[in-house]
Amino acid sequence: MSLSATQTLNTKEGRELKIIPVFVPNTDYLVGYQIDVNDLSGPEREYLEGYFLVSFVPTSEHFTEWLYNIVDVKMSKIDVQVSKISWAETPKSLAVYSRPA
Repeated sequence: MSLSATQTLNTKEGRELKIIPVFVPNTDYLVGYQIDVNDLSGPEREYLEGYFLVSFVPTSEHFTEWLYNIVDVKMSKIDVQVSKISWAETPKSLAVYSRPA
């Protein structure tokens, strides 16, 4: 599924929820979307405000590449080059993403 800032999500109750793009601070690098909970209250708001939508299947390998790109964009602002990111999902499961050659 492709996401866009103008898209709405439909709930089982037929309610439309808007999504808000999230960028790396002080950049135009889009990292994902949050559900706009400004018009919600109570348990519904608390439940939905924790969601973060991304445009990939959230495996540890994809998550590691996603995180690498976020850190690389942010660190490039202070002239630091990121070489790799490691993500330990469990003590026996490790994903590593390195700077492409």
